[in-house]
Amino acid sequence: MWNDRVFLENALVMAGKVAAGFMLIPIFFALRRWKYLNKPLRIFFWYCIVHFLVSLTHQMFIWATGYFRAFAVPLLNKYHITDTNFMGILAYATNFAFLGWYFYKIMPHEKTAKGIRWLSSGLFIAAIIDYLFIGDFRDYGVFTPAASTIFCFVLPAIHLWFLYRDDAKVPLSKNPYFWIALGLFLPHLAGFFLYLMGDSIYKGDFPLFVKISIGKISLSMIGQLLLAVGFYYARYSKFLPLRAK
Repeated sequence: MWNDRVFLENALVMAGKVAAGFMLIPIFFALRRWKYLNKPLRIFFWYCIVHFLVSLTHQMFIWATGYFRAFAVPLLNKYHITDTNFMGILAYATNFAFLGWYFYKIMPHEKTAKGIRWLSSGLFIAAIIDYLFIGDFRDYGVFTPAASTIFCFVLPAIHLWFLYRDDAKVPLSKNPYFWIALGLFLPHLAGFFLYLMGDSIYKGDFPLFVKISIGKISLSMIGQLLLAVGFYYARYSKFLPLRAK
């Protein structure tokens, strides 16, 4: 069973569908706690919304190409599209724009916050230029996915470090920023490993690649639950410092 390529591909697609459903959990908690959400948490809420829509777009594309196969296959062959890599720019741009904005608003260190603002803006512009003019939009690419992967686990890691050192009025167990940073850090750390080793594992041992990918997706679902915990504790955000601008 685990050596059958069709089964493995279907298992990976199914895992992606389940993970997309898990993305609704933090959105649900955010809506339930809406009156407690300060500006950074509302920024992150919209990040969750856009991120879910991007994931839903991927799933709809996979479904549509299968359901309308007679129409889709010739069109995809014409443009040499074999997967959903050409849609990756949507996720990368979302990460650079919204996560950069969110962490800029909550980062306690002024110079670090300004650095994040300029870095996220620069990476957003560079990703668009790379997609439109430099790289092949059909390929996974090198610069943009690497930058996005590093960006998405380094930012929460930096913030977790500041939270660890900070003498805040709110304990970490009830700090919404802590749970959100942790919910971002864990799956994106796994994503960084998969980015580094994924191609060689994919070519050498496809069943192992699928198992690792499903493990990473499972960790992403755990991350969504941690984000939901963050929104659950949103009422404590009023005791946390907020950047004025």
